[in-house]
Amino acid sequence: MLLNAKTAISTSTVLLVPYSKWHVPRYHEWMKDEEIQEATASEPLSLEEEYAMQQSWRQDPDKLTFIVCQPSPTGTGGSPLRDEDDSSERMIGDVNLFLRVDDGEEGDSEPQIIGEIELMIAEKSNQRKGFGKATLLSFLRYIADHEVEILEEFVRGDQVAAKALREAGVSGGRFSCLSVKIGQGNGRSLGLFEGAGFRKVSEEANYFGEFELRRMDLSRDAVDQGLERAGVEGYIELERKAPIVAEKYQAPDPDKTNQAAQPDTTFSSPPAVHATWFNIHDRSDFRNISISLPASIDKITIAIGNHVRDGVYSIVSMSASAYSITVVCSTEKSRAEVAELVQRMKEELGQNAIIPPEELVLLREWEEKWGVVEELSTMEDGLDTDVEHDHRGW
Repeated sequence: MLLNAKTAISTSTVLLVPYSKWHVPRYHEWMKDEEIQEATASEPLSLEEEYAMQQSWRQDPDKLTFIVCQPSPTGTGGSPLRDEDDSSERMIGDVNLFLRVDDGEEGDSEPQIIGEIELMIAEKSNQRKGFGKATLLSFLRYIADHEVEILEEFVRGDQVAAKALREAGVSGGRFSCLSVKIGQGNGRSLGLFEGAGFRKVSEEANYFGEFELRRMDLSRDAVDQGLERAGVEGYIELERKAPIVAEKYQAPDPDKTNQAAQPDTTFSSPPAVHATWFNIHDRSDFRNISISLPASIDKITIAIGNHVRDGVYSIVSMSASAYSITVVCSTEKSRAEVAELVQRMKEELGQNAIIPPEELVLLREWEEKWGVVEELSTMEDGLDTDVEHDHRGW
């Protein structure tokens, strides 16, 4: 999201800052950890892919992200942040909000906007020190203070969400709830979120061994009470600009390249799409895999359709936004086989986001098969496409 691109949150316990280019190398090192990969259902990316992902997440209207740092040494009195306050040495984790429109499993319920939280304190040396609780409560305070602005950017930037809400006559001005999904064996995280007012939707874990917990009360008073009980003091929002590399040079916007931290890499448009596959077949060691794909959502959809045509897997359900796609599939293929296939898919997609006319025909056939309602707007030169999908039939 662009909303928090220049906003930092300072408290007595943690400092939350927008995820920026100079954070990427340290974040990249975290994501090499196999335990973190398993916990986040992620595959390791190259450093260049991590930079592309950071750029994508800054622009995605359905993702709100902060990097978690140790508290500012200068305190929380409103003093401007120094460049070193969110240097890589002070980074300890991240916290994210993923927005989605939920209209029930059958697609027949009134659409509601749900915000799903993900929280990571990356290194074991920083765990069990209260950073997770302080981060969660501070993040809840930010969401409570900026709920309307968060949802405005989401609805304005996500055409699928806007269409679903518009057709149902729902304003989209409030979250119905905040949600989190936690593995049934992760007692510490369950305790953390339950202590922050989240409650289990069901006492039985879902197919993937996760509990979903939800918090309905998003009022500022309730959040402030949680901060007070946890001893998190001095909550204040500060402006965060990019670091100044030399005194003779003005700090750029966080959106722009910081020459001190950014390698000589140019990224093509559109930003990378984050794709995730989940397998429900019980005779395979392949459970899930994620990868960043440098292509448009339409080209990725065509490639997935080719997988189905070739018998790689069958699709149980599929959902997508402008910069992410999730496929729930069924296959007996091994994880190694699927990983090789997905890597080959990435290489074939390359950086070309243009869809040739003959491939658009394949896409339309695929969408018709899956009952997808779409509004296709194609520029006269045939080189740019904008597709709205109603994925309730997928």
